[in-house]
Amino acid sequence: MSIENPSREQREQIIETVLQTFEKRFYDPGLHGVDLRGIAQARRDELLATDDFVGAIVALLKETRAHPVDFFHESNRKVSFARLAKATLHPMNGGASPWIFQDVLVDGPAYQANVQPGATLLGINGGELCAAAEPKLSANAPAVVQFRNPGAEPATFTVEPPLPGAKKKRDTTRYLTFSRPEPTVGYIRISMFPGILGIDIAKATDHAIRSLNGAKSLIVDLRGNLGSAGAGNLRLMSYLTPGKIPVGYSLTRRRAEQGYRREELIRFERVPSHKLLAPFALWRFRKVDRSIVVVTEGLGRQPFHGRIVLLVNEHTISGAEIVAGFATDHKLATIVGSGTAGKLLAWAPLPVGCGYSMTIPTGNYLTWEGKSFEGVGVMPNVDLPFLPNGVSDGVDHQLSAAIKAAKGM
Repeated sequence: MSIENPSREQREQIIETVLQTFEKRFYDPGLHGVDLRGIAQARRDELLATDDFVGAIVALLKETRAHPVDFFHESNRKVSFARLAKATLHPMNGGASPWIFQDVLVDGPAYQANVQPGATLLGINGGELCAAAEPKLSANAPAVVQFRNPGAEPATFTVEPPLPGAKKKRDTTRYLTFSRPEPTVGYIRISMFPGILGIDIAKATDHAIRSLNGAKSLIVDLRGNLGSAGAGNLRLMSYLTPGKIPVGYSLTRRRAEQGYRREELIRFERVPSHKLLAPFALWRFRKVDRSIVVVTEGLGRQPFHGRIVLLVNEHTISGAEIVAGFATDHKLATIVGSGTAGKLLAWAPLPVGCGYSMTIPTGNYLTWEGKSFEGVGVMPNVDLPFLPNGVSDGVDHQLSAAIKAAKGM
């Protein structure tokens, strides 16, 4: 048996496990009014006979119209280009390549290779690029990325994923940087909120705020932010407002089906001050449903309150969208840039047998007001789409607009 062509009996077992897993774990099977089992039954002969079993199951899952969904064999697992290369891509119509680099995360693999925003992606492992779908990289093998900076010769860099059993390399990416572009304007860029409890990114945020002491206005740049695995965005949201305000809550399928009152859900109200305290914080949530309310920490009045600008774009996802949505709902910041991705559903890869796994949404996120940004995103107050020609000339017009807005507050 090859991983692309399991036997008929194995396919039957895998398909049934996929359907049962969907029916038990998908956040809400009725969310889009889709009868996945009925669709699978109608496609049964195709699913059992096709040479592209993986592609057929992916197409089946896409009938849910949910994000993200995937199906793969562990030996052939793919990961998003942005997550491994630490750089986002922008589609180009026409030209030498269908993709150029947009957000380049500080000290990530692309940044270390001196990839500049506006650089052309020429290829991956020597292969041709597809314009219809953003490229993905193997989770099990290094990838050689070919690129060309504006006005320069072609160059390459290698992305090495963390391989099973290999010693884990330290992630050198700086997910938070800060500066003062103008004497009265502070600037913080956060490109991810790592960690379940967000202890490290919270400390980095504290350090940035202290270092920018005296800034009368603040720009928070969340463009290209890769999201969060937990509550890493809480400290940033706590700096947006002086008091303790409910931000929103995660919601599992089990809780949604059983019914709930948001006021009775368990609350996460403080990032632990030290990693030694993390086990105590996690112990509190060990046996509870993962439907949790997040509440800002009440850090008090800041000199930049009322004069905050948030920069976002179409690559701003997950926990960063929660920040943007919170700021929008409570009018805590002026949002500049382009609409966010609208990807907030919690998800997980779930094994379904014979080395295969499926990815489906397993939880939802709602603001305290009951809003969902899934599939919609957060819209900016000042709509400024990415301009490839400008960035190729070294001009960040979105940041320039944010600075202008901050100075005028």
